[in-house]
Amino acid sequence: MHMKKLLLAASLAFASTGVVAENYQTELSANYLDYDVVDGFELGVRYHFEEVDTSDKPLAEAAFLDRSSNMTIAYLNLDDFDAAVLSAEFYVKSFYIAPGYINPSEDDDTFGVDIGYVGDGWRVTTSIPEEDYELNVDFKYVAALSAGNFINVEAGYADGGDFSDDTITLVSDYYFDKTFSLGGILVNQDGTDFGVRAQKFFTDRFSVAATFISDEFNDNFFLNATVRF
Repeated sequence: MHMKKLLLAASLAFASTGVVAENYQTELSANYLDYDVVDGFELGVRYHFEEVDTSDKPLAEAAFLDRSSNMTIAYLNLDDFDAAVLSAEFYVKSFYIAPGYINPSEDDDTFGVDIGYVGDGWRVTTSIPEEDYELNVDFKYVAALSAGNFINVEAGYADGGDFSDDTITLVSDYYFDKTFSLGGILVNQDGTDFGVRAQKFFTDRFSVAATFISDEFNDNFFLNATVRF
């Protein structure tokens, strides 16, 4: 089981229409994953430094479109591995900086940072680890369509270096309205994995998401529940 592939898949897993959508500033989330031979969960809280404006946006993409700076504290458990995770996102005009820190119970701490550039509805980033940087780039774009529909498109490339295959990731979500999305996932590394995901906001403050990814050997499931206030 490749840990890099697990973390990539986990990141992909983690989207009644009201007349006026409620803004929010804090999110509580619970995630469960069943990946290959690993079961695990993550509990986290994310605090936005300013209230997120959800008007005229898909609820799942409101923070991204609002360029909302935030910080997250989480606890991750994967079978015998557990860790505290600290991360943040800072939008400074058109620049994006997202540091992350992982403190495992029985291993060395790790630190990394994503840096990038942000435009109207899009963002391009690269991830810089503590050491051994390999070329990688991620792109995300959210656009409004007709009749209150939206689309999210994401693409990524990561050079595998001398000991792993390069990774290409493609993701797209179609928003039927502000509250419900259905999407597809393609990940190509040492094989091609396919997946589907969906997210539904039952109210402006509560959502449930599910992701299914099938690789050459296993079917993998991810579940998420989020409360906002």
